[in-house]
Amino acid sequence: MIDTIRVGTSFPLGTKFTEGEKWWQYRANDRFGPIFTTYRTLDDGVRFEFQSHQYEEPSLYCEVSLPRLLFGHNVGILDKPEINRALDRMGEIISRMEFTQPVPDFETFQVFRFDSCYAWRVDSPSDIVDDLARHIHKRRTAGTYEYQDHETDGSTVSVKQWALDRKFYDKESEVRSHLVKRADGRKKQLALDSIAFAEGVLRYETVNKSGRIHRTLMPNGRTVADLRKYVDTKLEDRLREDIIELTKDWAPSNATIVYKKLRATFEKNEIVNNRFMLWATLSQIGVARYRKLETTNKKVLSRHQADLRKAGVGLGSLKGAEKLEVPSSLVVWARDLILPLPGEDMDLFPDSL
Repeated sequence: MIDTIRVGTSFPLGTKFTEGEKWWQYRANDRFGPIFTTYRTLDDGVRFEFQSHQYEEPSLYCEVSLPRLLFGHNVGILDKPEINRALDRMGEIISRMEFTQPVPDFETFQVFRFDSCYAWRVDSPSDIVDDLARHIHKRRTAGTYEYQDHETDGSTVSVKQWALDRKFYDKESEVRSHLVKRADGRKKQLALDSIAFAEGVLRYETVNKSGRIHRTLMPNGRTVADLRKYVDTKLEDRLREDIIELTKDWAPSNATIVYKKLRATFEKNEIVNNRFMLWATLSQIGVARYRKLETTNKKVLSRHQADLRKAGVGLGSLKGAEKLEVPSSLVVWARDLILPLPGEDMDLFPDSL
């Protein structure tokens, strides 16, 4: 239920890195002056950054996807023991880094970001995202949200509410766009395994940034030790509250409502009945599968889908997807697919952990 996490600690300005290690540098500017960053990303996706700023103490940051650290991918989610195990591994990796100054205890590192997430396996994630996009857009016009965006491929609906980023999206589309382009050789097969596992996965994410963590989620402290307590006692409840708040009053479109909307939009019975049958078919097998049928004329399908959108008809009435609950029997666990990390065997859990 946590994916990406970013932690950091103050670090002496004179710190140097072990000879032979490859670090990269860049400079950025904010309104207070230049920020100098030296960074390195390890094979297992752990990114280290050393930042110095003229008005702040130099800091060491570490960022990683926890499920990818354990299982080689982030398609599914981690349970509470697995989150703690991933944090243990993250701390071990930090302790192995060789600097000229000792690294503080990992449990005292400050948490600057963590992404809470959930994943359900459903018949057609993109159709549910379409339905949610329409629902959230209506609430946005009433002033509920500052910003809403529905990507043109129908795979993501994003909501930004002040400093809080939340989104539902089709995980297969995201994995396909990120992995296939970069994969070659041995990584190609790992990418294909990830894509197959991501098929039918509807995912939700909340990006919890420093302000929300400090003021709302963990007001009594935001160290790694505090995060462990939060995971054990509050993470699931808060995740459930966020999802309920975002999907309030949403329910997948049902047949009676769909027919009434079509009747109100189109005068000819032939068009109403034809589009209603199309909606019923797409709701059962999904758009992607329907497009692959030999009898499907894709140009005609696109025009008819435009008619459905014109009538405000969603494709969310899919079996097993009536409620996006936490916890849920539809949950997708990351442990159901284990991919070897670069340079490692399939034994991902050494005795030291």
